Amino acid sequence: MMATRRRFMEGTLHAAMLSVLGNRVFGAQAASGSYALNPAFEYLKKWVAPTAPYTPDGPMVLKYDIINWMGEGGPHNTVIGKLILSRLRREQGRVAFRVDCACGQDHWVSEVTCLDDVWNTPEEWTFTSKPLSPDTNCRNLVENRFKGIRKKTELELTWAGGRKKSIPFSGPILFPFALLASPEKWARSSAADQPMNALRELHYLMPDQRFIADGTVVLTDGSSLGSFLQYGPGGIPVNYVSGPTGLPLAMTGFLISYLLTDAEIGGAA
Repeated sequence: MMATRRRFMEGTLHAAMLSVLGNRVFGAQAASGSYALNPAFEYLKKWVAPTAPYTPDGPMVLKYDIINWMGEGGPHNTVIGKLILSRLRREQGRVAFRVDCACGQDHWVSEVTCLDDVWNTPEEWTFTSKPLSPDTNCRNLVENRFKGIRKKTELELTWAGGRKKSIPFSGPILFPFALLASPEKWARSSAADQPMNALRELHYLMPDQRFIADGTVVLTDGSSLGSFLQYGPGGIPVNYVSGPTGLPLAMTGFLISYLLTDAEIGGAA
């Protein structure tokens, strides 16, 4: 699957992309991992990536444009939403994340408390989703609220109204947005290339996922961006791209990509 996606990304999209880094525009040279930014190639022509100092274990607020790839016929890229990822606190062996996402007609917010371990293993979380509609009745009808907790061998989800669901699991569990906050740290850790369960949308598990370093995106001035890959059964592979300081610049997944527009390192309470 991984090789098939790489051939598709390199062959059917523009192999030569434009990357903007620190108010400079570069044409990316062909390199292993260069395909990672191809789904957002048109957006990259005007993108200016933040260059803030970066500490992977500290508090942060990262703001992303959500980009849709519309296929070979133009327009190729459209901004369809915004995502704010915050690492809120780090204390007593715990780290908290908050994700605020407004995309299309949907707005969802989650708060996740994770262990401060190599996996950022999720312990408990809340999730609220509702449409971006002025119609109060519509919002109330389709609002989705639940909370979750990780037990020894299962995840327990409880929805507003009392409905419950248990999801059995074995092995490590990954909260993907914790991975987005520090992909280079993950690639250097003992978690790299180890099987894990990815907790998607905080209510279902994708088993046997792996995370590996995937080469670099090399720029014409000789500098490079780190490229990383999450892949496994049941989902589209996801690429992560980091800047020279390790700042997480992008997450791409074929049709949907996230491109960093602002970073406040040390700015989360």
